Amino acid sequence: MYESPIYHQLLPHTVRLTRLHRQSAERNKLFVAALDDLYLGQCTTATADFMLNRLNRPVHNPLLTHLYLTNIEADAPNAQELHLMEGPRVEFVA
Repeated sequence: MYESPIYHQLLPHTVRLTRLHRQSAERNKLFVAALDDLYLGQCTTATADFMLNRLNRPVHNPLLTHLYLTNIEADAPNAQELHLMEGPRVEFVA
């Protein structure tokens, strides 16, 4: 998918994250390996097993991180969460 000529026309601004911040490589080796495989468009047997083992598993963490392919997909849930926050709005200009 990432090597398709149309991909860069549709998503001209891409960023590759190379440093782990939340996932400890030591604690979550299988998860990190699965993310690496999926980023490269691969699905090894280990990655498929890892993902299928978690399919439809109940999640009890309300602060769960959600992954989206595009910003447009993330906009609605982000706006909903921001609306629920209390206090004055603070804007930081970069």
